[in-house]
Amino acid sequence: MELAPKSGPGYVRLGSAYWANGRKDEALKAYQKAVDLNPYYWANHTALGNACFRLGENDKALSAYRWVTELKPDNSTGYENIAGVYFRQGKYNESVPMFKKALELSPRYDTYSNLGTTYFYLKRYNEAVETFEKAVQATPTRNGPQGTLPRPTAGQGMWTRRGAPTTKPSPSAIRNFRSIPATRM
Repeated sequence: MELAPKSGPGYVRLGSAYWANGRKDEALKAYQKAVDLNPYYWANHTALGNACFRLGENDKALSAYRWVTELKPDNSTGYENIAGVYFRQGKYNESVPMFKKALELSPRYDTYSNLGTTYFYLKRYNEAVETFEKAVQATPTRNGPQGTLPRPTAGQGMWTRRGAPTTKPSPSAIRNFRSIPATRM
């Protein structure tokens, strides 16, 4: 960029164009340049973190998202992104407080759904049910919660590997369902 070589937003847009064009290394460099030009702007760190996350560079993504929460502590997305990295790493217990912080700042259906999925993976089924109920309440006009985390898969409930409901619950799903006290019926 010769017209505005010190434009952080310009480098973020350039990074997005590189990414869309399959030029991921150049995209990372552009996002990093945006951070270098303005390290105090949270959106630059978010763009860099998102690219690192998509590439599976969890530690770099986590570092970028932590900067987001430092620079803009009222930004729920920073906390939810940290939770997403922890979830991907299988650190479900660590993701719970991050999802809760995100919900405290902005109660959104996808955050509730992601927290519900995390509780499900932790086998905290009552909390999963309560959280999914909140997700449903937060989406009265949608078809249902569509969080950004993977859905429970085969062996963890009544889901197929593709995430679509099966026509018949697995034996473990039936046992898990029966073990949940009927307090909400």
